[in-house]
Amino acid sequence: NGALFTIRNLLKSNTQEIAYDAYGKPFLPGSNTHMSISHSHKWLVIVLNEKEETGVDIELQKEKIKSIAPKFCSTDELKFASTDVLKLTVIWAAKESVYKLYGKRSIDFKSQLTVDPFGNDRSGQVTVTLKLPDATGKYLLAYEEKQEYALTYVLNELK
Repeated sequence: NGALFTIRNLLKSNTQEIAYDAYGKPFLPGSNTHMSISHSHKWLVIVLNEKEETGVDIELQKEKIKSIAPKFCSTDELKFASTDVLKLTVIWAAKESVYKLYGKRSIDFKSQLTVDPFGNDRSGQVTVTLKLPDATGKYLLAYEEKQEYALTYVLNELK
């Protein structure tokens, strides 16, 4: 579904130009393949999906997320995650992944993106609901801890 590359490996293997639309969403000119890109410090992640829109995010886990979580988490999400840095980072990254899938601006992460509670494992699946006046959807994402990073990527839209 996706591939995790270091920047060096990407540069060696990239044979096609990446372009960006008016909102900054990446795409491959002349291709129907959907694409999403994320980077954080030493990691660069690219997800390609030939069937539907996709999104990916990778984030370094930091204690600071506990103090900013009320800006992007609903009351229920805050109750669920409490002070767990991995859970809070997964919530942020999952919302960011769906934001990238949507591909436009102006989403309120706190009220228009909802993350359902998920397991206590270091990897698993999570669902995110997008509720906008012009777009709604529920998405299944994978999440995993990679060293001190949290990675999320969209698997598919749930019908």
